[in-house]
Amino acid sequence: MSNRILMLVAFVTSIVAFQSFFGFTHADEPNKTKSISTDDVKPKWEPLDGSWETIRFGGEGEVVIEKNHIEIGSGDPMTGVRWKGEVLKENYEIELEAQRKDGFDFFCGLTFPIGDAHASFICGGWGGGVVGLSSINDMDASSNETSQFKQFENGKWYKIRVRVTPKKVECFIDDAEMVSVEREDRLFSTRFEMDSSTPLGMAAYQCVAEYRNIRFRKLVGDSSFEAVKAAGIDQADTSQSATTDSSR
Repeated sequence: MSNRILMLVAFVTSIVAFQSFFGFTHADEPNKTKSISTDDVKPKWEPLDGSWETIRFGGEGEVVIEKNHIEIGSGDPMTGVRWKGEVLKENYEIELEAQRKDGFDFFCGLTFPIGDAHASFICGGWGGGVVGLSSINDMDASSNETSQFKQFENGKWYKIRVRVTPKKVECFIDDAEMVSVEREDRLFSTRFEMDSSTPLGMAAYQCVAEYRNIRFRKLVGDSSFEAVKAAGIDQADTSQSATTDSSR
């Protein structure tokens, strides 16, 4: 009996020694393939702060710039800020939150690059409700194919977002698509009043406004609204803005 036990012990010991020698331990199982979430592949937002300056329109109101929060005083007729650093021209998104605190006209005229050209996404123009892109083929937001009406409330924050891809220009308010135009066979430009806002700027017309949580992200691949929505990564990310300070 004792011989059998000794033989069994010797057998088990030899098995353990064999596994240890060749590295076949229980802890050294093959690594499982790491799962990839949409967080690993979707573009990352980066804040736009530190390089804003007041636009010298002539008759502009007071401007207060505190990093990613900008207060715009009422101008005669316009007040605004422009970005004095480098900007992306293709495959990018810009997003901010804006509100009209007082007044009745556009509180956010967001001017941005489209390749080597520029245009302005107008929110609340021509008396307070016109939304559209100025300009396309020399027609401004009041008269081109993007023109539409939206009611805006003073004192309410709205999320403004612009997306530029090689094929399209798309603009959103609170994640609702307001503008979607193909770039082919279209000439984009700014109205002469907004030329000083290039390459990137925000302006308000005879009203008091505020901007916050201004940020951008570089896009890759097919980043059109239809493509990213089909991939299920658009609203999951863009519906969550950067942390806001609701007390302001």
